Amino acid sequence: MERRVVLAVVLAIGVLFLTPRLFPPAKRPASAVPDTTRPDTPRSTQPAPPQVTAAAPERIEAAPAGDTMRVRIDTTTVQTAEGTYLFQSQGAGLEQVQLRRFPSLSGQGTAVRLDSRWDPLLTYSLVVPNDTLPLATVPFAANADGTNRNVTYRTVAGGWTVSIRYEVDTTGYLFHAIAHVTDSAGRAAGDNVLLIIHLPRALESFEADPVADRQALTVAFKQPARGASQVAVRSLDPNERHLEPGPLTWTALKSKYFILGIIARDTTAPFAEVQVTGLPQAERNYPLGQTVAIARMRNGVFGFDVYAGPQDWDAMVAVGREFVGANAYGGFMQPVVQPFATIVMRVLLWMHRALNLHYGWVLLLFGVIVRIAMWPLNQVAMRSSMKMQELQPQLAEVQKRHKSDPQRLQQETMRIYKEHGMSPFSPLAGCFPILLSMPVLFALFFVFQSTIEFRGVPFLWLNDISLKDSLYIAPLLMGGSMFFTSWLSMRSLPPNPQTRVMTYVLPVMMTVLLANMASGLNLYWAAQNVASIPQQLLIARERERAKARKAKVS
Repeated sequence: MERRVVLAVVLAIGVLFLTPRLFPPAKRPASAVPDTTRPDTPRSTQPAPPQVTAAAPERIEAAPAGDTMRVRIDTTTVQTAEGTYLFQSQGAGLEQVQLRRFPSLSGQGTAVRLDSRWDPLLTYSLVVPNDTLPLATVPFAANADGTNRNVTYRTVAGGWTVSIRYEVDTTGYLFHAIAHVTDSAGRAAGDNVLLIIHLPRALESFEADPVADRQALTVAFKQPARGASQVAVRSLDPNERHLEPGPLTWTALKSKYFILGIIARDTTAPFAEVQVTGLPQAERNYPLGQTVAIARMRNGVFGFDVYAGPQDWDAMVAVGREFVGANAYGGFMQPVVQPFATIVMRVLLWMHRALNLHYGWVLLLFGVIVRIAMWPLNQVAMRSSMKMQELQPQLAEVQKRHKSDPQRLQQETMRIYKEHGMSPFSPLAGCFPILLSMPVLFALFFVFQSTIEFRGVPFLWLNDISLKDSLYIAPLLMGGSMFFTSWLSMRSLPPNPQTRVMTYVLPVMMTVLLANMASGLNLYWAAQNVASIPQQLLIARERERAKARKAKVS
C-alpha cells in the first residue's frame, strides 16, 4: 500500500509540473489584419502625469500631415469611490488608474497604479478604406460635461472625424467607452471601418515579488460558446504572434492580482479577433507583448466596457458576461482544477465573511473541516490497512505453499479475502483518501497564485500568506506534523524496513516541494495533518487491542 501512496503522489506532482513543458500550447497562424504593433521603446516620461480637476481644455484640431505645430497634452482626471482615472488628450487614451484601496507592497508610492512605463493603458487606431490611422499621437479636444464623470474627445484625422466618449461609474471598477466615426461629409462610417484597441505592453508591478508578478503577465479571451482561454506573454518568442479568432466577448491583460479588460457591450457585435505579439524583453524576467483587439464598427459606432482594477471575485462576477473567467485557475489543468478552485474560493470567502475570521484562521479551520469531512473514508482506509497487515502472514503462507500452482494460489487467496470480508482491491482503499485530497491541494495551489483577497495579508509571524515563508517555519511545521502522523500510523505494526523508510522520505519530499510555495498553503496542509492525529491515535489503539487479543488467544 505504501508504494502505491508514494507512486500516486509522485505521479500527481509530475503531471502538475511536467505536462506544460512536454506539451506546450499550439501556435496560432498569423492574422491577415494589418500589423499595428508599435516600436519597442519606452515612453520618455515614466512618472505619473499630474492630477487635475476634470475640465475642458481648449479645442485643438488635428494637425495636417507634415505640420510641425506644437501640441499641448491635457489630462482629465475622474475620481470615484474606488480609484482615480487619468485620461489624456493625446490619442484620447486612458493613461493611468490609481487604486487607492490597495497599498503598494514594493515601496513605489502608497497605492497600486494600473500603469505602464511603455505606453498608455488604452490607445486606438482606425483601419479605413485604403489607409490605417494610428491615433496614439493625434491630439484630441476634450469636452467634459460638468459631472466630473464623463468626458468626450474629438479630432479629425485623415479626413475622418473621430470621437471617443468615456462614462465612468461612481462605484466599482467599470467604465464605459463608445467610439464614433464619420466621414468628411458627416456621414456615419460604413461597416468596413475597423477600430483597433491597443492594450499596454506590460503593467507596472507594485508587489513584494516583482519578478513573479511580471512573469504572470497573461492575456485572457472569451468566445461566446466556449470558456475563457489565455496565453502567457512569457511563452511568446519575439515577433511570434498568437491569433485568437472571433467572435470574442472580451479580452483582458492581467498581472498576478490586477487586470485591464475590455468587454464588448453589444453581444451581437463582439470583437472580431485579438492579436498578441511577443516583443524582446526589456530586461531579464520582464516579458513584453503587444495586444490589440479588433472590432468592426457598425454604422461608425462601437461601444465597450473597460474593467480596470483588482481580480476581485465579487467585483468581476458583478460585471457579468462570464468576465470572472479571466481569473482562471489551473493553467493547462483548468478543466479539472477550475471547478474545485471555484468551490474552494466560495467556501473561503463565505467563511471569512460569515464567521468574521482572519484569512489565516480561515485556512487553518478549512484544513480541519476538510480532514473531518474525510474522517469516515480515512477510517475505512485505515481499518482496511490494518486488516491487510493481519492477513499478510496467511497470504505469505499460501504463496509459499502454492507457488507452483497459480490457479490454486488464486483460489486460496480469494478464500482468505472472503473469510475476512475483503477483496483484492482492498489494498487500494488506502490510496483513496490521499487521491481525493489532492484536487483540493491543487486548487489551493492555483488559488494562491492570483487571489487578491490573500495579497499582503499578514498572519502571526508571516508578512504575507500569499508568499513563501522567508523563515521556512510554515513548511517545517507542515513537514513535522506529516512525519508525526506517519509515525503514529506505524505504531503497533510489524517491523517493515520499507515502510519505515517512507515514514521519513515522504515528509521530507513534501517539505522540499512546498518550501517555496505560498505560506498559507503550508498552513492549510499542517492543519490537516494535526487534525488527523486523533484519528491516528484511535486506529493505533485498535491495533494494540487487536494485537493483545491475538497474543492472549495464542
